[in-house]
Amino acid sequence: MENPQDIFSSNGGCLSDIVIEKYLVESKESVSHVQLACSMQDCAFPLDGTELCIWNTKDPSRQLLILRGHHQPITAMAFGNKVNPLLICSASLDYVIMWNLDECREKVLQGLVPRGTVMGSLLGKVLCLQLSLDDRVVAVCAGNKIFMLDIETQAVRAELQGHLGPVTAVEFCPWRAGTLISASEDRGFKLWIFSLMDGHHYRRVARVDLRKKTETFSTRRVKSGLCSQPEESQLPSTSALGKGEQVEVTFPVLRLAPCDLSLIPNSACGCLSSENTRCVWIGSSVGLFVFNLANLEVEAALYYKDFQSLSILLAGSCALRNRTADQKVLCLLASLFGGKIAVLEINPAALVTAQQCPSMGQSLSVPASSCVLPTSPLYLGIAKEKSTKAASEQRCAARNVMKDQRLVFHSKVRSSGYASAPQYKQKSKSKLICRLSTTGAVDMTSLSAVNDFYSHIVLAAGRNRTVEVFDLNAGCSAAVIVEAHSRPVHQICQNKGSSFTTQQPQAYNLFLTTAVGDGMRLWDLRTLRCERHFEGHPTRGYPCGIAFSPCGRFAACGAEDRHAYVYEMGSSTFSHRLAGHTDTVTGVAFNPSAPQLATATLDGKLQLFLAE
Repeated sequence: MENPQDIFSSNGGCLSDIVIEKYLVESKESVSHVQLACSMQDCAFPLDGTELCIWNTKDPSRQLLILRGHHQPITAMAFGNKVNPLLICSASLDYVIMWNLDECREKVLQGLVPRGTVMGSLLGKVLCLQLSLDDRVVAVCAGNKIFMLDIETQAVRAELQGHLGPVTAVEFCPWRAGTLISASEDRGFKLWIFSLMDGHHYRRVARVDLRKKTETFSTRRVKSGLCSQPEESQLPSTSALGKGEQVEVTFPVLRLAPCDLSLIPNSACGCLSSENTRCVWIGSSVGLFVFNLANLEVEAALYYKDFQSLSILLAGSCALRNRTADQKVLCLLASLFGGKIAVLEINPAALVTAQQCPSMGQSLSVPASSCVLPTSPLYLGIAKEKSTKAASEQRCAARNVMKDQRLVFHSKVRSSGYASAPQYKQKSKSKLICRLSTTGAVDMTSLSAVNDFYSHIVLAAGRNRTVEVFDLNAGCSAAVIVEAHSRPVHQICQNKGSSFTTQQPQAYNLFLTTAVGDGMRLWDLRTLRCERHFEGHPTRGYPCGIAFSPCGRFAACGAEDRHAYVYEMGSSTFSHRLAGHTDTVTGVAFNPSAPQLATATLDGKLQLFLAE
């Protein structure tokens, strides 16, 4: 693991600009594994077990709002989605109570005791709460059941059963009303649909190991020279338990929250462009991570132990909320050991700026943007004019040669059956003009160059899981992409287009790579970043082929499940799954002039698919 000065100093980032601890309180009872809650201006957490504490972030000098009504320790809480009125629901073993914060504050100013509305009682141990988008229904997860409670009538609308273990998370779908997603300790999740509409198609896009992703993120930064080589392991460890002992920890996901980077200027995000800002915050016990949903990579990592100003180094629960007013993020943490509760203010722009790669000094492009340089190995100079005879002299010489010559017979006739056939003399000449070596002198596993149009760029993949870009105009290695895949790349496919279609000039800078067991990745040569990761096809042991469509909108690949998959560039999931094969699909190819796809299987059979 890098030192904090190594992580946050590559682009001028300052530690104090990234995260600030705004508030710290210590409860008599531990609130670890309790669902905390954050809104735009308020943070909610249990204090001393049974008291619900509300801290206003807009006016920190305002007195804490303490709400009492539970007789058992509070286990979960959640804010509503509407601002007026702002609701918060809290749950314990005895009650599920709904609070109107505006009314509670007015009663406190009048010297009265604020009261909430009891939604349910003795439902069991509630681990998670969630209010619907219109604040009309609250989903209460108690044991392996989900109770849908009507906020207005306090009645149970529905009781959802099906999980085999305690339900630990629940969320309403923000873009489709009547849809609920739940997760349980039985290692499964369920999709609950309350409407009668058809067409609810869901499939798993990818499965991500957060521990491996953070290791790849750290390794890529070290190999790129953005930070120093760690002294020990890349895995996070902490010595917060005292006596200088380091304890290796895992990466349990405590909370997921949207991460809006669209308001951050492109200059502040470095290589992370505004077009690729579909990210999510992942709250873990050791830190916070900005995860890109398009390329399935960690864009930034914030480890608690790297900031000496933070009081909590290992978190047991976490809550996150974006503030649109100042583009900051509120993070509410509860210590894994002890009763500390802290409110953090995070600047995502400073975090991303400090950890993103700096802009490249030279701009790479697959289509040649300039002529061959005089110093380039491709420069051949001005061809010397050969001395030739005059046309009249050539005609005279031809007549002299043909004079007094027989039409058919010669002075000596050789039989073709007894004389050896004359050997073909190759008049073309070739010579070595340039020799380039890969970084580290590793074995090449794939090579790609465009011959359909004029280009100086050559792409090469190495056994060390790198992709190297060679600029033949300059006669050197232009860039190296480290940790391109988790395994060596076995094929590089460039967008070469077709003479029957037209594309934007920028589209030719896109190329695909694939590796066994790591799906297919789409790269942009201008930024040297992975723009999208396709993982919907199984390739666990055999290297299957990939192909670009002539229009540049689709990518096809083979798979081991006897199917060929077609992906659209703007989506992470496949658009077509072509069946009918009898063995592993090893190769795919598009027709350059018609919407057709040819596939080849391991048993030696070819198939042709035509778009409907």
